[in-house]
Amino acid sequence: MAKKQGFFNKLIMGADNMPDFTPSQLPTTRWGLFRDLFKTRLFEIFKISLWGDVFLIPLLAALILMFLNSRAYNIYIPYDGNLGIGYPVELSAVVYGKAYAYRMAIMKYAVLIPVIALTFVLMSGVFYAMRRIAWGQDVSVTTHIFKGIKENWLQALGTGLIFALSLFIMMYNFLGNDLRDSLSVWNVVLTVLGVLQFVLICCVALFMMTQMVTYKMKFMQLMTNSFLFGVALIFQSVFFIFLAGLPLFITEILAAFVPVSRFTVSPIIYIVYLCLGVGYTALVLTVYSHYVFDKYLNDRVEGAKKNRGMYIRTPEEEKQAEIERIRTRNVVYGSAYVAKKLSSIDSGSSITPLSASYSRADLQRLSEEKDKIRNETELERAKADKEIEAEIREYELEQEKAKKNNKKKK
Repeated sequence: MAKKQGFFNKLIMGADNMPDFTPSQLPTTRWGLFRDLFKTRLFEIFKISLWGDVFLIPLLAALILMFLNSRAYNIYIPYDGNLGIGYPVELSAVVYGKAYAYRMAIMKYAVLIPVIALTFVLMSGVFYAMRRIAWGQDVSVTTHIFKGIKENWLQALGTGLIFALSLFIMMYNFLGNDLRDSLSVWNVVLTVLGVLQFVLICCVALFMMTQMVTYKMKFMQLMTNSFLFGVALIFQSVFFIFLAGLPLFITEILAAFVPVSRFTVSPIIYIVYLCLGVGYTALVLTVYSHYVFDKYLNDRVEGAKKNRGMYIRTPEEEKQAEIERIRTRNVVYGSAYVAKKLSSIDSGSSITPLSASYSRADLQRLSEEKDKIRNETELERAKADKEIEAEIREYELEQEKAKKNNKKKK
């Protein structure tokens, strides 16, 4: 008797009682693909997430150091000087503090530019490994992550610099408005434009990161394609970016409206996100991007395969499936219809029960009644088959008509 697998072996290898795999078992939609990958490749997604956590350490360290530096310097600003207690009277302390905070914030976002660029370089390996998972390919997580970095670091560096500069521009406008204490029309316009350009660049960066690990193209072509996708699909892209960060958004919303959740729900979400968050985010963005590439790009790329990791019927398979559906739609047994039961059973001929003492004539009558019912059943089935064939012919004529219309449009 075969030994049963343990929990972790099942997590990695899958259950030992699964039936043989066939292509038709692959998911048929992008949502189905996401669910299937998250269920069947969870351990690999977990390992990718751990590497992603490591890659985020430089960015988190830079943010923490800058936060501590700004808090330490605030101690030396004489905010109490206006009271004349402990400090000489300093009427400009608040103004001075705002100016200092503005300089520190600008410096922070300027310093973050190379750190963010480095983070994008490292994350190119995450997207490379996730692309292989989305395509149903084997993945050696560590090997493929570093292979992805090696092959795409230069384009990822350019993408990271564009993203970081966009963030700097947006925050420069925000912080400048706070310093000026004014809401003129010009300031509002600049702020709105700053936000809009950052949202657009987020969408562009999404497509740049997923394209560079999928196609061999020059940086300008990569940027052009991504810009067109970003503009044309900005609302869809914003939705999926929001979906990719949904766990963190939920945590912040709960913390804002239910303060106690900071000590109950939030830690649990953060721990789960630490284990699976980077992989989850990369998977959402990868599956969405490849839907876009299949729809708008792959028909123009020589040798590109569409619907990788999915089972999509060909037009001929769709036709055969529809014909089969018509044939078997109302079948109860044999070729008879359920929707209209055989008249020989419901309202046609019937069999006269034999009495306890029956004669040869009774047996003859029983045989004749059975033959009559059999004939009625065959006639009913023949009628049903004719109706099926008529429906199939009608369906095929509709398909031919649709093909002709499509050719005329082209």
